[in-house]
Amino acid sequence: MMQTVGPHLTEEQFSECALSAPVGAAKAHLESCVPCREELQLFEAAMSDFGRATAAWSQSMPMASLRPLLKQRERRNTVRVAWAFAMALVVAVGLPFATQHRAGASHEAQVAAMTQQDSAAQIAQDNKLMQQVYVALTPDDSSSVRAYGVETSVTRSRTRTGLKNQ
Repeated sequence: MMQTVGPHLTEEQFSECALSAPVGAAKAHLESCVPCREELQLFEAAMSDFGRATAAWSQSMPMASLRPLLKQRERRNTVRVAWAFAMALVVAVGLPFATQHRAGASHEAQVAAMTQQDSAAQIAQDNKLMQQVYVALTPDDSSSVRAYGVETSVTRSRTRTGLKNQ
């Protein structure tokens, strides 16, 4: 028999040897140390027995169908998609109304601010301009009115603005 080389393997070295092929100093120690080699073989045999027992147990269990679970999950997903679609529809329809309402409110505020800023002189000047535009755009039908001696508001406004009829 060979004589053991150095102290036995540490738990870390033993774990490394059990998980993968031994290398370096651990490999050299296992080649020369019978107790460590036997312990590693016993551990590997126990792991192999455990693997066979769990495989046999899982094969002996009845196969459970996952179809009911999948159908239930599909129903839940369908409901989620329907709610998401409904929310997207509410946002798509409601957002323009909400922004239009805000825009209308801000427009009304601007109009109110502008009307408050208008002075009486500005209003009088605007009215005078509107009268001049009206007189300029109204057709001149005063010839038949003059024949009967009737004066209309158009002829009065023309005389006020300095545009006398000929």
